[in-house]
Amino acid sequence: MEKTFAFSFQHWNYGTGDVGNDGVHQMDIARWSLGADTPSRVTGMAKKVFFDDDQQTPDTANITFDFGGKLLQFEMRIWNSYGMEGQENGVSVYGSSGMIQIGRWNKEWGYRVYNGDGKLEIDESNGRDGNEVHHFQNFFQAMRDRKGLHAEIETGHKSTILCHLANIVAKTGRNLTFDGVKEQIVNDAEASRYLRREYRKHWAMPQGV
Repeated sequence: MEKTFAFSFQHWNYGTGDVGNDGVHQMDIARWSLGADTPSRVTGMAKKVFFDDDQQTPDTANITFDFGGKLLQFEMRIWNSYGMEGQENGVSVYGSSGMIQIGRWNKEWGYRVYNGDGKLEIDESNGRDGNEVHHFQNFFQAMRDRKGLHAEIETGHKSTILCHLANIVAKTGRNLTFDGVKEQIVNDAEASRYLRREYRKHWAMPQGV
């Protein structure tokens, strides 16, 4: 197999791998779509099974987040060119009366809506111009006004929790029970160690954290 070179975020000391690099964006959309907060159970697998290089983080993952009456399933296979539901990268929301796909087709972002019979009702998959600029403008304006963010910082925090829990499943090889109120892993001391970084002694450590 031809060797490839890993980016720094694919080493545990410097980042969260592609689960946190690109996966956080998809899981953020999915969590928002479900109206979900934090999961009570995280199950599945995540490991390096394809690339022959020096990266440490998973290149393959299949993780299920249990929110009680709702499930979020995250699949990552960055070495494979076959996207799910014809998307290069995105989210599918399955309901009892239809489905919505939010993703990227032919390098352009958009969405598609299907009815309960699988018929395409709305197709806006040709790209949404100006979305990124719009969010940047909102962020700068919110700094000036001290209000009006499209998404508060806690929203990003809750979506980021999913990435960290997925990576803890990868590191331990075990399913997790999670207390979303205390933000603690239940009855697993080894897994709980990965909830915070072990600081090097020559760097200042946060006090009271």
